[in-house]
Amino acid sequence: IAADAERAAAGFAQAAAAADGPAMCDLMVPGTAEDLVGDEGVPCAQAATALDLPAPADPGPAQVWGDSALVAAGAASVFLARVDGVWLVRAAGCELRDGEPADCVLEGG
Repeated sequence: IAADAERAAAGFAQAAAAADGPAMCDLMVPGTAEDLVGDEGVPCAQAATALDLPAPADPGPAQVWGDSALVAAGAASVFLARVDGVWLVRAAGCELRDGEPADCVLEGG
């Protein structure tokens, strides 16, 4: 299960590096994609490619809690949720902070 979450996070990072907005949106939890559209007022694919996501550091192993996971990668850490058996990105470009909520470039439902 952790390996699947790691692959999902890596796939999202690859899509972001390639500025592949449609692929990025396909890899997002529906609520996150909807929030991005609502925040930016443009289609998801266009809004996704406009995100200023940091380049991922060497990612650590996924930490999994039920249907939630975290792949820590420096300021490019990714939170995921398992939806219908598939890991999708809930938040990305997250800087983890001790004792405080993560600061994320992309976040949503």
